[in-house]
Amino acid sequence: MNYNKGSLWNKWDLHVHTPASLINHYSAGSQEETWKAYIKDLENLPPEIKVIGVNDYIFIDGYRRLLEVKSKGGLKNIELLIPVIELRLKEFGGTKNKFSRVNFHIIFSEELPPDLIEQQFINRLKTKYLVNPKYEKIAKSWSSLVTRDSLEELGNIIISSVPKEERKNFGSPLIEGFNNLNFSYEHIQDCLGNELFKDKFISAVGKTEWADIKWSDNTIAEKKNIINSVDCVFISSYSHEDFYEAQKSLAVSGVNSKLLDCSDAHYYSNSTEKDRIGKCFSWIKADTSFEGLRKAIFQYDERVFTGDIPSKLKTVNLNKTKYIEAISIKKKTGSKLKEHWFDADLDLNHGLVSIIGNKGGGKSALADIIGLLGNSRNEEWFSFLNKNKFRKPVDGKADHFEAKLLWASKDMVSANLEEATNDTGVEAVKYIPQNFFEEICNELSEIEESQFDKEIKKVIYSHVPKSERLRLTTLDQIIDVKTRETYQSIETLKEQIQKINKEYDQLEEKFNDDNRKFLQNQLKEKNKELKAFTRSKPKEVIKPTQKDLKLSEQIDKLHAEKEKIISDQKVTDENLSEIALSISTHNRLLQMLGNLEKYIEGFTEEFNNIGDEVDFKFEKLFKYSINKQPLEEKISQLYNEKITAELKLSGEGDKSLSNKVKGIDKELKSLEQKLDKPQIDYQAYLKALKEWERGKKEIIGNKKTLGSIEYLKNEIGELDLIPDKLKKLHAKRIGHAKNIYKGLMAVCEAYKSLYKPVQDFIGSNPDIKDKTALSFDVSIINLGFQSDLFDWVSRGATGSFYGTNEGAKIAEDLVSKYDFNVPGHSIDFIEDVLQHLSFDQKNPQKERINIKSQLKKGKSLVSLYDYLFSLEYLKPRYVLKMGEKELSELSPGERGTLLLVFYLLVDKDDIPLVIDQPEHNLDNQTVYGVLVPAIKKAKTSRQVIIVTHNPNLAVVCNSDQIIYASLNIKDNHRLKYIAGAIENPEINKIMIDVLEGTWPAFDYRNNVYIHRS
Repeated sequence: MNYNKGSLWNKWDLHVHTPASLINHYSAGSQEETWKAYIKDLENLPPEIKVIGVNDYIFIDGYRRLLEVKSKGGLKNIELLIPVIELRLKEFGGTKNKFSRVNFHIIFSEELPPDLIEQQFINRLKTKYLVNPKYEKIAKSWSSLVTRDSLEELGNIIISSVPKEERKNFGSPLIEGFNNLNFSYEHIQDCLGNELFKDKFISAVGKTEWADIKWSDNTIAEKKNIINSVDCVFISSYSHEDFYEAQKSLAVSGVNSKLLDCSDAHYYSNSTEKDRIGKCFSWIKADTSFEGLRKAIFQYDERVFTGDIPSKLKTVNLNKTKYIEAISIKKKTGSKLKEHWFDADLDLNHGLVSIIGNKGGGKSALADIIGLLGNSRNEEWFSFLNKNKFRKPVDGKADHFEAKLLWASKDMVSANLEEATNDTGVEAVKYIPQNFFEEICNELSEIEESQFDKEIKKVIYSHVPKSERLRLTTLDQIIDVKTRETYQSIETLKEQIQKINKEYDQLEEKFNDDNRKFLQNQLKEKNKELKAFTRSKPKEVIKPTQKDLKLSEQIDKLHAEKEKIISDQKVTDENLSEIALSISTHNRLLQMLGNLEKYIEGFTEEFNNIGDEVDFKFEKLFKYSINKQPLEEKISQLYNEKITAELKLSGEGDKSLSNKVKGIDKELKSLEQKLDKPQIDYQAYLKALKEWERGKKEIIGNKKTLGSIEYLKNEIGELDLIPDKLKKLHAKRIGHAKNIYKGLMAVCEAYKSLYKPVQDFIGSNPDIKDKTALSFDVSIINLGFQSDLFDWVSRGATGSFYGTNEGAKIAEDLVSKYDFNVPGHSIDFIEDVLQHLSFDQKNPQKERINIKSQLKKGKSLVSLYDYLFSLEYLKPRYVLKMGEKELSELSPGERGTLLLVFYLLVDKDDIPLVIDQPEHNLDNQTVYGVLVPAIKKAKTSRQVIIVTHNPNLAVVCNSDQIIYASLNIKDNHRLKYIAGAIENPEINKIMIDVLEGTWPAFDYRNNVYIHRS
């Protein structure tokens, strides 16, 4: 039987005897009753047994009878009856006392009529049979066609030749005649050489009898020759374990180990004997036809299984929602569209389905429709169902057709071909359209951002254990959760670095030579000012004789009071500045507490959202209280003091010091009018002297008085302390940089823990490791420091990085010196960059250079420091290599190979995988050496559907089903799909025509090539 669904797993029992066999143990009364019981037993076989090899030794009568039964509607459960002839080989006999005769089986094609087999093979054996060597002389007189009567005659001759007392040890004459009939291997082959039998038979030997032949110098070559010259080996095992032990012994002996377990049935199925109907362990994946059997033996490892149930069937039975059973594409009822297009009902094989056809034949149409019904995420890359083709709005063709997808679970989905996929629905089919595959293989590789990387990540995610997925659906989500706290810690460190860098920059500004000179010049000028001011001291006026002592005392008292008020004014003014600063500081502290409170509130909410899953509340783990009252009271006090001070300094109110000074001046003016001229001059002198002293004091000042001599002296003195301060600040920012690096390494470890399963899988899978040389690692890499640096630094400015090309090379060399995966190298790198910025490395003297002089306009040194010390240029990244090349270095073909390997071998997702022309961009050597093994491995664990033009894929991958697509435009755009197994003659011819370019083309190439072993 040729299945439209392609090659299917069934049990084939190729060694079943009938009641017509010379030796059998079927008994149910009369011969007719025995046959009825036998046929009923066959009809009640387990449903997985679909093929029976009918074996009646050297006769074919039982096969004829079963064919007749089937032609009349019996044996409906059996799809194929196939004739088998069993002969005994003479030349492989054993010792004089015990002969080890090998059973030689010929399985003929069901296409050969029984009469032809009998006339052209069985009857040709008549002149070349041999009997047991023990009775050769006796049997010389016997010559006849091999029939039941002639065998009985031979048996009688043999029995009568032995003493009467020994005859009781013999069986019936018929059995004895058959048991002693042997044929030479050469003669059997000669009879099978008939042109009528070409490609119409398969040979086998019995393993048990063959194994009885002793290994000796005389027999070893012949023993190996007989088993190696047949197509397969038969055995009837007690158990699966016995079968595999027997197969192992053949493999160890270095001989043909294509072993098939058959029942060798001589008993009914209810017997306890081993050789009973239905006791067969071998499954074959093929059309139930002789051609299917031939292909199965040729591809034995892939198409033959011995055991309870093939693993593929077991997988399908356990995952019926992940295997497509059938697809239907029809025009809607009532459609007025004249063009035919679709009218398809296709059963789909659960293994590898290859869609073939000529260009424009409708291959991608079928793939797109499967993708649509499977809710593929790649709809925008569909090549048939798009707005430029079948979904062209002006035509509206797609709206006239509906498709249905039936799953093995019997669930069905349907869709109008105009419908879009559901973005929020589950992706039931992974579809890789040719356009999508081509685009992502040709796109420029932007690290962790390209579509190519996203596809790789999807596959990596499939290897993350479910227990580690944290109920998240993508690898990026898991990474985000596992690294979020680390990155928050890194951000906090970066903020601290920014504060340090601002302070560092301010100190550097102070410490530069220009600033020192500026301060020294200011001090020099201030001293000059003091010197000049000193010379302006009022000329002393001798105190005149006091005429009115009381008036003088009043005036002196008022002057003293005025000086006190002026002094109080100055102190109040200074205090007001201190109060304002204190208020600002206290308000900042209060704001920090407020920020802390808000942060804790936000943190508490986030913690509890996560903690709810494990029944933990933040409040149970962390107790705190914030008391703002002392700060608020202090701020209130300071504001009161500020108001009091401002009132004193204002020009209004009784408490105003200025008003008090004005009152005293008014009083002094009144009193001084009563003085004589010497007294008036003296008072004027005293007033001028007080003002001069105040001026001098202001010039000298103190370290808080901006611009005063003491202030400038203090500033200059402070310069000498700056190097130590800079050193401490630098150590702090280096410490923070080290902690950032530790954070990045922690992120790497998180990556490694997630990528380890896929790394282990690649390492333990030779199909991937050996054929693609894939290696995988997580590391910290530099992301463009050598170019980013020049966002700040001008290559036109004097310094280490001067010159467009020269500067770029120095930056490249700097980066290449360091391996950022080695602890300490990142800090050494920072110091090296600073060294290059601070000293001209091109200059032999390595002169110091001001970094700011090298910056581009509008760029600040602080922002450069932030970039450098925050390690903005270092990122954790997984590195996937193919040989020695990283992803970004691969050609489109290599990227395609890598991606296909990931889809086919690494991806643990088990939904159907549909790929439109996976061979695109790949050379044939890669297709055969890498892609073919990958597809063959993938089809064992998931349903794989490919659109292909390449015979290496459709044929060498041993497709389980071929679907031939053809579009007849002349017949009003009629799309036709023909499906079946490779062994199906119709499909086989189509494959030759479409994939090989017809037999003449194939033969021509075959004859041109020079064959090499």
